[in-house]
Amino acid sequence: MSTTDMIEIEVQIHLRSQSHIWVSTSGERQDAVQLPRSSVRIEKTTGSLAILTIGEDMAIEKGLI
Repeated sequence: MSTTDMIEIEVQIHLRSQSHIWVSTSGERQDAVQLPRSSVRIEKTTGSLAILTIGEDMAIEKGLI
């Protein structure tokens, strides 16, 4: 993880691979962004919803905030 401030965002998980995860804040698959799993932490809540811990800079870059 980066050395920037870490933030938590509620996201919808759309797809997972061994190295990446695709999530969105809208719940719409067409809005999903690809994130390297090595750079984020996912805490599953219910169904396909999760809490994503991510560096603030990466969240801004990917359009999650």
